[in-house]
Amino acid sequence: MNVAGAEGLATTLHASNTPFTGAVDVAQLFSEHAAAAGINITVSREPEDGYWSNIWGKKPFFASRWSGRATEDLMLLLGYSKEALGGYNATNWDNDAFNVALTAARSEKDDAKRRALYAECQSIVAEDGGLIAPVWADFLDAKSSKVSTPDAISGDWDLDGNRCAERWWFNA
Repeated sequence: MNVAGAEGLATTLHASNTPFTGAVDVAQLFSEHAAAAGINITVSREPEDGYWSNIWGKKPFFASRWSGRATEDLMLLLGYSKEALGGYNATNWDNDAFNVALTAARSEKDDAKRRALYAECQSIVAEDGGLIAPVWADFLDAKSSKVSTPDAISGDWDLDGNRCAERWWFNA
């Protein structure tokens, strides 16, 4: 912390169990581990009612939840772009090199070049982005042998992208 010029760094992490069950506990664990690095994080447990309108995107450091998206472009656009729809770029991060690479990737027809541009975007986010992701969700669905599904199901949200009611069927 001394080398980074951040000795005595202190901040408040606003959390509620609204984004996901256990978010306040995760914030507390995060705070405890940060303390070992000399970072003092005070966890402020916020009311669940009004969390999205009063805390999310309004406080400088807050708990949130993201699920996967159908394409790299959609994930990068919504989570990190200055053009994010619906204000989903909750950290308000803005990086010109990222925005240029994302726009270029969107119009690139060559798969290898487009993949390289998306990789560049991800590298920029990792080096400069405003997001700390201490955990990643592993979506695991279980079903009875009496239920059938298509060969491939969505891995971006719970229960086949929350579309199990329209994609799954009961066996006779």
